[in-house]
Amino acid sequence: MEGFKETRQENFEKKDFIVAIFGGGSESTDSDKLAMADANKLATSIIESGFSVATGGYNTGTMRVASEAAAEKLAEQGVGDTTSQIKAFPLTKNFKNKGQEVPEVENAEIVRSRSLPKRLDHLINEPSAYIVLNGNIGTTVELLTALHSEMLNAMKTGEKFKKPIIIVDESLKHVDTLAALVNKDHRLQNTSVFEDCFVVNDLEKSLEVVESILNSYYEKTQGYQNFSRIAAEKGSSDQRYYKLSTFLKQRDSFESGGGI
Repeated sequence: MEGFKETRQENFEKKDFIVAIFGGGSESTDSDKLAMADANKLATSIIESGFSVATGGYNTGTMRVASEAAAEKLAEQGVGDTTSQIKAFPLTKNFKNKGQEVPEVENAEIVRSRSLPKRLDHLINEPSAYIVLNGNIGTTVELLTALHSEMLNAMKTGEKFKKPIIIVDESLKHVDTLAALVNKDHRLQNTSVFEDCFVVNDLEKSLEVVESILNSYYEKTQGYQNFSRIAAEKGSSDQRYYKLSTFLKQRDSFESGGGI
């Protein structure tokens, strides 16, 4: 078959391609509500594509909305056991925040951890792709851990089985955090991992682009060398999304309305 390489992951079904959605647990601010609306659209789209959804596992904020949207779409498809495509990685049962017990999401396979590092291990290692929504320090830690993990994986496996990181955030807060790190250590500007990171600042216009990116990387796990244009190209003239590597170099141009 044309474009087929010996990198295919045997017995890897579409539902084995797990997409982690990182985002905050708060539901109070306008930014929280926008992130929750994005989580709803993204989780629905992921399930429609045949993939699986993973969250941090608590029944609040983006985690709640993503799990509910995924379960609703699976029910529409006639899937009885939603745990086969909804994964949740909370801390120990009866976890409390400021003295209040935080409930876990429903309709998901629950994998609990006794420590934050172990929880991060599940959230980073089990998914095949990451989508990062607006959030606070926990979401930032998840983003940075995903980037670090991909840097280490690139050293070990080279070009095989890269995982895309898609930042969906109108505020560009996460991008500003990465820009600050790059400015402190210019060696980071040349990391190849940023070539597999994408920035989307308006999901309303770009949902199909996110779908294309995810499908592209799934195709690569199946051994297709000529996977789709969206993920393969080194830069983008499509201003619905940007390569993070390009975005960091031309941030000022973007803010002034010039595009990238």
